Amino acid sequence: MSAADVHHCLQVLADKLTREEHHLEAIKCYTAMLNQSLMPTDEAVARLKLAQLLLEHTSNITDAKQQLQKAELLVSALPGQQLLHCELLAALGQAHRYLGETGFQRQSYLKGVELCKDTGRSKAALKRSLAEWGVYFHMHAADSHITDKQPDKAIEHANLGYELAKEQGLLNKQMLCLMFRLQLLMLMWDKTEVEQVVHEADEVLQHLQQLKSAEPPGYLAMLKLNFTMLQASPNFALNSAFFVALALMVQHRCWVAIVLFGDKPA
Repeated sequence: MSAADVHHCLQVLADKLTREEHHLEAIKCYTAMLNQSLMPTDEAVARLKLAQLLLEHTSNITDAKQQLQKAELLVSALPGQQLLHCELLAALGQAHRYLGETGFQRQSYLKGVELCKDTGRSKAALKRSLAEWGVYFHMHAADSHITDKQPDKAIEHANLGYELAKEQGLLNKQMLCLMFRLQLLMLMWDKTEVEQVVHEADEVLQHLQQLKSAEPPGYLAMLKLNFTMLQASPNFALNSAFFVALALMVQHRCWVAIVLFGDKPA
C-alpha cells in the first residue's frame, strides 16, 4: 500500500470516528497520520483537526497549541490557502484564550484581520468568506480588549467589524457588531452613541425582516420590540431606557456568545 493510500485510509477512518464521537480514537488516527510523509497542505489540515479534537475533548491545550503553530508555519508559505490559514489562526487564538495568554490571543486575531484584508484580486465568493472571517477576527480582538479592560479599543474593533460586514451585506454579522457595541456603550452611559447604535440596529432589523432571516423563532420580533421600547423611552439614556437596555443585553448575551465563540465562517 502506498503512502497516499495509507493517508487516505487514516483520513477516512479519522473522519468516521469523529462523526461517531469516538474522539480519542480519532486523535490516535491523526497522530498516526502525522507519522507519515505528507504534503504540506495535508499535514497542516491533519494538525488542525488533531488540535481541534485536543481543544474540544481533552485538557491537553499546550499540545493543541503546538500543533497549530506548526500548521500555521506550513500554511504561511503556501499560496491560495487563506481560508485554511484563517481556520488555523482562529483555533490558535482559542488555544491562547484557554491558556490565559491574552496578548498572544490578540496577536492571532490581528494577524487574521490582516490576512482578510481585500486586495481587490479575490473572487466574489472568496471575498465574502474573507469578510466573514474578518468580522470574526475583529470581534474576537474586541473581546480580548474587554479582558484587558480596554473598552475603547474593543469598540474600535467592533466598528471595523461592522463596516466590513456592511460592505459585504452580512446582515447577521452587522447585528452581532451592533449588539456588542450596545452592551459596552450602555455600561459607559454614552447616550449619543447608544441612540446611534439603536438607529443603525433598527435599519438592519428591517432588512433582516424583509429577507425572512433564518434566525431562531421569535428572535427578530423580540429584538424589534426591545428597540421600539428603547426609542420610545422619554428619558432615553439615564432612566427607564437604561433598564430596558440591560434587559436587552441579558436576553441577547447568550446569542452574542454563541455567534462570537461558536460560529465560525463555513
